[in-house]
Amino acid sequence: MAEYSVDVCTQTRVLRRHAPRHLVLRGQTLALYDGAALRETHDMAQCHVMAALPTRPFLLELRFASKKTLRILVANAILHARLKTILEAAATSDRYALPPFSDADRLLCVAATVTERAKHHCVPSSGLTPAHIEAYIGRLKRIYDRDIAGVASPEALYAKLLDLEATYVATYRDDTPCVIDSFPHLAYQLDALNFALGHNPSCAASSADVIGVCVFCKRELEPWKARIMYQRNQTAQCGHCNEYVDVQTYYKRRFDTTAFDMPLQDVLAQCPHRHCKHPLDRRRLYALHVRNDAVVCPSCNHTLRYETFQIALFQREHPYLEWISDFTSQKEVTSRLAVPRDLPIDGCWETYLRTLIGCIDARTKTKPPLSRIEAYALKEQVLSKTGAIRANALGAFPIDLVRAMVQELRLLGVLLAHDAYWTTPPIAAAAVARYEQFMALHKGTTTTPLTPTLDIAVAWCAHRTQPSAYVVYSTTVAGGVVASATETDAATAYVETCTAWTKAYGDAYSSFVPTTGDGKMRVPRGDSRFFGVDDALSRFQHTDDNDDRALRGVIGTPIFDTRVAPSEWRQLLPHDSASP
Repeated sequence: MAEYSVDVCTQTRVLRRHAPRHLVLRGQTLALYDGAALRETHDMAQCHVMAALPTRPFLLELRFASKKTLRILVANAILHARLKTILEAAATSDRYALPPFSDADRLLCVAATVTERAKHHCVPSSGLTPAHIEAYIGRLKRIYDRDIAGVASPEALYAKLLDLEATYVATYRDDTPCVIDSFPHLAYQLDALNFALGHNPSCAASSADVIGVCVFCKRELEPWKARIMYQRNQTAQCGHCNEYVDVQTYYKRRFDTTAFDMPLQDVLAQCPHRHCKHPLDRRRLYALHVRNDAVVCPSCNHTLRYETFQIALFQREHPYLEWISDFTSQKEVTSRLAVPRDLPIDGCWETYLRTLIGCIDARTKTKPPLSRIEAYALKEQVLSKTGAIRANALGAFPIDLVRAMVQELRLLGVLLAHDAYWTTPPIAAAAVARYEQFMALHKGTTTTPLTPTLDIAVAWCAHRTQPSAYVVYSTTVAGGVVASATETDAATAYVETCTAWTKAYGDAYSSFVPTTGDGKMRVPRGDSRFFGVDDALSRFQHTDDNDDRALRGVIGTPIFDTRVAPSEWRQLLPHDSASP
């Protein structure tokens, strides 16, 4: 006995409104469910199936032998034609076969559903087109063919990324086409706020039009604060972390300095302990840098971490702390306190800060002693100066570009494993439509982390490679620049995103069912589900190939689903390198 199911809308008897229902056809018995509750059943024998008027192209009218009438609204033309064919077959016999439905047709059906439903929701247009998605995928393919192809091990990949970052550090101020098309530049652009921070002017200008970014918490500052900083050369206080920032707070661009234009392979080349300076081998660097593990220096046997190098940077930038003391009634005296020069044995910030705070406390007991107010001010100065160092990565930029490239490589691998799918115009158009709805969700939900699906992520990344256009659009639709998702608990954020999507648009966000949730999200079923999510697929084509089946990224696949990454990429990348 043939069985078919699809999500539809039917008119309710009260107020004649269309309500979502799940249609299940078993033989000649048609049943409509509201969730798990059965609402009505009908016998399809001798049923007359009619298409609707041109004004309602996806409506079917069923006139049963019992004289009852049922109107069914489906999502798109593909499902409309398929359901009509199946219902007509069921009306004539209880022995019928479902018409063939290839994987490619199912995937295009999902895209058609997304595009049709997006027409009913008024959200601001981003200006993105399928051509932009195709250009972005083409850019990823050039990067892979030029820089990544042939890499056989994680250590070899790390060495390649270090070389790319070193080349970019030497040339990034030139803005040549080669620089703009490079992998480090792409990874830098995808972090919109840090990209803005790194490109903001280093001195005030009356015509400065910039995005104000807090150096400490990396949040966007209100536009009026950015104006008083960059146009009036004044100090502003961040409303999130309460730190004071000005044009010179970001130390890597202070006075247009080039002192920090040093590649990471040189920054991390040797042990940072001043009495050691032993060269570090590539295996230890990979563990310390990419995996964020603690390693032991083979010479001094001290524990080294990524933050140990940041402590060494703090010591170089701030060899002493200054404060003004009123020792006499005639003049003020500037006093200095040297910071501890030895790095902690365990390489941790917490240990070093305890030592530094202990030095300040000890000065309260010397002759002449520090007053309580002076000691408090010094401790605040320590927290501010160390906070600026800790919030920004080592090297020439606000972020670590090697780590950023590792983060983006997983998405690159997933997209290129199914590149013909993502560059198909209907698929790309659906990705843009869902991206625009996703961005609109940020309006009024700034405290709620939102997790994108792969289709949203590819459109989001393509848009962020156009920094000016992205900033204007994001500010218009969300009230500020929406930064990349950094939520560690992606599964919980995904549940909240599903719930917010269903509440805002009345549609399902994806067919991926999380292990936790409050049940307020819609999960499509049958032919209405997001085909390809949790399904093994061949590469996108119009004939199914059973010899090349694997889980692949499609519309609706969560960004944190590592199963869709090709096996060779899973071997090259650390397990926590997922990124939108």
